[in-house]
Amino acid sequence: AEVGGRPCRAMQPTVHAGRYIYFRIDDSFKWADSMLVEVEVEYFDHAGGSFTIEYDGSDPNAPFSGAYTRAGKTVSLTGSGTWKTATFRLPGARFLNGQNAGTDFRLAIQAPAFHVARVEVRRLGVPAEAGETVPGRQASLESLAPPDWVVLPGEGPPPVVRKGVLSLSGGDPPARLCFPTALFHGTGEELLARVRVRGLQGTETGAGALGVGGDEGKPWVARLEWVVGPERGWRLSAEAAGASAFQARTWLPNTWYWMRFRYTWQEVGGYPDVWVRLWRADGETIEPVTWDLTLDLAGLAPPPEGWLALEAPLAGDAVLETDFLFVRAANESAVTVRLPPLPPAWIELDPPVPVPDGGLRLTLEGAPRSAYLIERTADFVQWEPAPLMTDLLGRAHWLDAAAPGRRWAFYRAREAN
Repeated sequence: AEVGGRPCRAMQPTVHAGRYIYFRIDDSFKWADSMLVEVEVEYFDHAGGSFTIEYDGSDPNAPFSGAYTRAGKTVSLTGSGTWKTATFRLPGARFLNGQNAGTDFRLAIQAPAFHVARVEVRRLGVPAEAGETVPGRQASLESLAPPDWVVLPGEGPPPVVRKGVLSLSGGDPPARLCFPTALFHGTGEELLARVRVRGLQGTETGAGALGVGGDEGKPWVARLEWVVGPERGWRLSAEAAGASAFQARTWLPNTWYWMRFRYTWQEVGGYPDVWVRLWRADGETIEPVTWDLTLDLAGLAPPPEGWLALEAPLAGDAVLETDFLFVRAANESAVTVRLPPLPPAWIELDPPVPVPDGGLRLTLEGAPRSAYLIERTADFVQWEPAPLMTDLLGRAHWLDAAAPGRRWAFYRAREAN
């Protein structure tokens, strides 16, 4: 049709109350099992009625396994006689063609007339590579065995992989896990990683690092370190060049961040430059266009090939974790980048500790400034909840003063609804 001077699509009226316009999304867009997407709808504002979006969600307990999950927003038609734009956010979208005719979402319309000119679907808070086919190499986290990985042991526990998450625990000297790559050709190679630090006690001096180097055992060409202490932030340094840059930033433990590390050579002089930027991996924060930290490594002669490496935190309880590592390089074969679903925040309940005045003290580790419950029972039938709020380190404490009067008690922790 053509309405208000624009070509568009018209909803056809039927004898039924429900009227729909269906959409099927190309499979290349579906980069994860569950996504947060934004849908923008340009519609003509007729008089009377409303519309919303019903989409293929990820709640298996909902009718039709969530295939017709309703968006949390309904738009009323006011009769202004103009083209308008409405934006919907769809959390937990899976888009598995679960709706009629193998579609992924639909406009659900309660109106006698409706016209739509444009519908745009955007993935929020993910790197541009997600779902794209680009030249590069993705590190496998299923096994840390050679030749894909080289482990340089330290004093701490060895690296472990659990449910797709690679963990490096503290030690002095710290362990280093190396992934051989064909970097350092000066064509704008990039390292993309999703990382977090957990288990902070507030006394650590370093919470781990990620960087690129020549080969195992040699100094870093450049490394990014998570700094803990009075000036928490990130430090980008180049040991061989004696250069470093620091950004004071209150990053949060037990919180996932994206990190992009770019490496190239200057046309004049042939010296390498490195750039780094970091942003929250919460599915909503958009990747910034500027770089947080940069280094001009004048005078440094980099090796023609090398590796990227993860370095464990220094001695302490901190743990550096990653669930995604991807090296983008023009000389690599093309691969389709598939992001794993974002792992949930780590929740841990330390064993109860007796206190001098009686009772048991319990410590919970979770996401910073988040609500949790510690629940107590003696029979696994009745559970008594104690609400808690974690601090900036993601920790909270609770005293069970009545514990001495009980023969036994069992405890568990969970997120508050």
